[in-house]
Amino acid sequence: MAAAAMAVRIPEDLKRVDSARWCADLLLDWAVIALAMAGAIHAHHWVAWAAAVLVIGNRQHALGILAHDAAHYLAFRNRFANDLVSNACIAWLVMWSTEGYRWWHLKHHRHTGTPEDPELDLKRHGAPGWDLPTSAKRMLWETFLDFAGRGAMILFAGLVMFPPPKRWQRVMTVLWPLALSAALLALGHWEIVALWYLSAATAFAAFMRTRMWIEHVGTSGTHRVRLSRLEALLLAPHYTWLHWEHHHYPFVPCFHLECVRELDTSVPVVTLRELWASLLRAPKLKSGDVPPEKSQVPRTKTQMAGERVTEKTDSGGPRRRSGHSSSTRIQVPTLTE
Repeated sequence: MAAAAMAVRIPEDLKRVDSARWCADLLLDWAVIALAMAGAIHAHHWVAWAAAVLVIGNRQHALGILAHDAAHYLAFRNRFANDLVSNACIAWLVMWSTEGYRWWHLKHHRHTGTPEDPELDLKRHGAPGWDLPTSAKRMLWETFLDFAGRGAMILFAGLVMFPPPKRWQRVMTVLWPLALSAALLALGHWEIVALWYLSAATAFAAFMRTRMWIEHVGTSGTHRVRLSRLEALLLAPHYTWLHWEHHHYPFVPCFHLECVRELDTSVPVVTLRELWASLLRAPKLKSGDVPPEKSQVPRTKTQMAGERVTEKTDSGGPRRRSGHSSSTRIQVPTLTE
């Protein structure tokens, strides 16, 4: 029988929002993107462009993880600054919004692995790409489809799947990237625009799809995995491979999740190789179907307490508070079903 998950007391310093650390990671990701673009433009060769698309797409994926932390109000203590910086530097640039993604993502937190989980709906629309058992051949084919043009759908997901709640936010989701693109084109920097959107429509989508396999596929809970530094860099940047810890302690910023793993040892950890082997021999399960058995990773009291916290939404929902301290920073807006 699997070990039961237990809630542990998380020290206050691990809950603290560290805007300087978040901004440093943001600047580092953008620096890598800028260097990749400069190298491709200077080389003026298709091989350099192909390599740049992979690097840029990988760092776009990393930026998305930082926006994910912002969706949990873990980038800045000031909510307006939290959403503005996340949107202007990350989300709006791929026509997403932090506010809209927050609504979708926190519903996923509440209903992980149940019929109400929006991530299962996403996988249902991606059938048969998420069918179990999987195979290396199928994974390669799905990656090829992302690079062949299917990945471009990611640029419209933010407006279609989780539109922002306010009109001005919806306008900015489109206006901001169009304005920046128009300015770059007017200055003659078409290569920057081309590299950005080509990477977003191909490599970004492929990296994101691959990462999703190590989180919830085949379980109604969350896989608890261990990745090498290289695997994490390529597949799950900014500690997103600690997804079990994130779901059980969603008030902890991503760069403190390794410490949380050391504190909570209640559930065994598997390697990426072990997880992959289990997916190859998993029972049959159609894309988006709810796993027939409950996950061996039960929800902790800390997780359930955190998800009971409800804050006022942009549309003026109710406000309730749990017993967490102000540094816990769990803000879960009321969802309109």
